[in-house]
Amino acid sequence: MQIQFVEEDYDKYANANYNYNFPDPPNKCPICNKYITMKKHGFYRRYFITRGFSKKILVRRYICQECGRTISYLPYFCTPFFQYYIGLIIKYIGDVIRYAGTLKSCIEELRKENPDIMIERQHIYFYIKRFIANTVFIQHGIRQLKPYITYDVNESDKRKRVMELIEIISSGFKSTHVFGKRFRDNCNRAFLGSLN
Repeated sequence: MQIQFVEEDYDKYANANYNYNFPDPPNKCPICNKYITMKKHGFYRRYFITRGFSKKILVRRYICQECGRTISYLPYFCTPFFQYYIGLIIKYIGDVIRYAGTLKSCIEELRKENPDIMIERQHIYFYIKRFIANTVFIQHGIRQLKPYITYDVNESDKRKRVMELIEIISSGFKSTHVFGKRFRDNCNRAFLGSLN
């Protein structure tokens, strides 16, 4: 299980490494719900990729002595199961859908903007396909976070619906990762996570 905690500066987080002031373990296991102080259980490394930053970062783990399950404290700027910064993913999806030329020429433009990020056609296809597959789930989550939201686009026009949702995510929240964390906290699942 992964729990996100607030830390918005990934450079500061990565540079501190083992000296980072990680949050205290919870006094209740979120898996078995027993009141027990969880023990430190080492670290693991995972990639985080965004503009100007592509490194493995350290993630603190804790273990429940009652059920033996572990939890990981993932920094706020990370999205569970995604290496790329969620704001970058959303930007790329929007750029590709709006782009009038071929996917190949769009990816070339994106690489010129972000030469340190090796985004491939397969990444783009995966993210767009996942967003389209999750549109109803994303709408549901947005409606829970912003109950008075209205949608203008007919549901049958998938690309326009994706652009409308991206616009709501981009303009209706402090940042994309704030939206991602609030969505996950509220719906118990990442908005681009697999629904299977």
